[in-house]
Amino acid sequence: MDVAGSVPGLPGLFIAGVFCAALSSMSTSLNTLSGTIYEDFLSRWLPTDKQTEGLVNFIMKLTVCVVGVICVALVFWIERMGSVVQVAVTVSGVTYGAMLGLFSLGMFFPWANTKGALVGGLTSLVFVGWLVIGAQSAIARGAIKFQWKPTSTEGCTGNLTDAVSPLSAPADSAGTLPDTDQPFLLFRLSYLYFNVLGFFAAVGIGLLVSFLTGATNPRDLHPDLLSPIVQWILPKKQQQEYQPVKQTVTAGNTR
Repeated sequence: MDVAGSVPGLPGLFIAGVFCAALSSMSTSLNTLSGTIYEDFLSRWLPTDKQTEGLVNFIMKLTVCVVGVICVALVFWIERMGSVVQVAVTVSGVTYGAMLGLFSLGMFFPWANTKGALVGGLTSLVFVGWLVIGAQSAIARGAIKFQWKPTSTEGCTGNLTDAVSPLSAPADSAGTLPDTDQPFLLFRLSYLYFNVLGFFAAVGIGLLVSFLTGATNPRDLHPDLLSPIVQWILPKKQQQEYQPVKQTVTAGNTR
């Protein structure tokens, strides 16, 4: 727009392209969400003989409208939560850390059991969810502020050759609050750490609960269920027991 905004018709095409890309992605997401809600929740409450094509289409269209209205209403709340990238990474961190922890428990820790995985995953979801709500609430009420970094030296009268140590700068020069008004320490962590915290919570709690409820015996596991990195934990006899099977399959594939 700055370079070619004077070209007749180009600003309109640019705006139309932006709206087209946004609406196409939004319509696809809403349609997928509507189908998922119907298949996983609504269809269970409808008798099979009443699930006609017309009724199903009406329910899914109505679901799209309801979810669309909710999405529009959430815009007025999300605009107070920070940048779009920060909000996306923050919200996804609630589930991504727990998911990574569950997969890691199954692949790298042969002692984990189903109870440990369930409790660890749920604990990770609740813990990171609490962090997200607390951090975003602090941002919304202005207790946490992010200072924009300068992107240009134009008009700067300072000496750029002699850097000033951050430790010697005034305490309130960065826009921070006094120590007594600071939010909880974990709420002040960067949103990029939410996935890491969720991962460690899922793995740590999962292993603890697994050992408390009776850890899985590595002798009962097939080596292929674990990552090759940790298969050395299994007894050598157990590894040799499955080794001929692997060699036979490999030889058969070669032929």
